[in-house]
Amino acid sequence: KQFLAVDLVVSSPYLRCLQTAEILAEEFDAVVLLDQELGEVLGPDVFESRPPTLVRSWKSTSSLCQTDRVKAGRAMGKKPQWPETLKNARVRYAKRFLDYLRRARRAKKSCILVTHGHMLQVC
Repeated sequence: KQFLAVDLVVSSPYLRCLQTAEILAEEFDAVVLLDQELGEVLGPDVFESRPPTLVRSWKSTSSLCQTDRVKAGRAMGKKPQWPETLKNARVRYAKRFLDYLRRARRAKKSCILVTHGHMLQVC
C-alpha cells in the first residue's frame, strides 16, 4: 500500500538519475520528464578540465530507458554552459527547485526531483 501519491518524476538526463527515476516512476505509477537544468555541474569542479562528451540525442536517451514511463520528445530546460562555476550551478539548482515547488503547489500535484549531490546540498 502506498502512503505517498506521486504524480510526476522529473530527472536529470544523466543515465544514473534516469535509471533511478524509472524505478520511482514504476513504484508510484508516475511518468518521468527529463530536465537539463537538473543536470550535473558542468564545470571543472566536477569534470576537471573539459566538458563531458556524453550528450545524447533524445532517440539515444529513450533507447536507454527500461520502461515506457519517460515522456516528451526532448529534455526540458536549458543545458548549462561550460565552464559553469559551482556557485552558478547552485543558483541554477535553487531556482529550478523553487520553480518546481511553485508549479506543484499551483497544480496541487506532487513530484519527485532526481538529481545530483550538489543540488541536494543547496535545497
